[in-house]
Amino acid sequence: MAVKVCSTALRQGGLDIKVGDIADSTSWYVAAYPTFFSDAITYKANIIDTGGAYATPIALTAAQSGSVILVDDAAGLDFTLPAIAATDIGIFYDFVVTTTISSNNFRVTAATGDLLNGGLWIADFDTANTGAYFAPDQSDDLVMTMNGSTKGGKKGTHVRFTAISATGWYVTGYTVFGDGALATPFS
Repeated sequence: MAVKVCSTALRQGGLDIKVGDIADSTSWYVAAYPTFFSDAITYKANIIDTGGAYATPIALTAAQSGSVILVDDAAGLDFTLPAIAATDIGIFYDFVVTTTISSNNFRVTAATGDLLNGGLWIADFDTANTGAYFAPDQSDDLVMTMNGSTKGGKKGTHVRFTAISATGWYVTGYTVFGDGALATPFS
């Protein structure tokens, strides 16, 4: 006996099986999985273009986990991470700077008690093979602030925040570009 799973109707050997039907035969079964299974599986990241303004912080939600968030306003954008619940461990957000910050900042703030961990290597944008590593102190840092120059945030910057515990975010920089006398973006 074999099992055949179909997502479309089966018309074969005198059988007329519709999606959702289960047919029994001495040699095989036919079953269809519900269409919500195929709708729930995705191969694309959700891209969020906030259209926000620096003066109004953008509150992210756990439902937006896995999203690529565009930092595309030269006047900067301000984001607030959700407070981490035990069930939220593993949620993450990717921030991609598509326009260099020229005023204000690109800022990400964690909830009280959700400390930042990890670290970033900031490459000096116009000096070959130079850069500096910065890490939160893991005692009170809740904010990452990039200013488009010394603290990072130039076009091409890509950072990820991942909830690694009910009290901590892990910050990773895939590519972080700054310029000038580099300084820590963590506070």
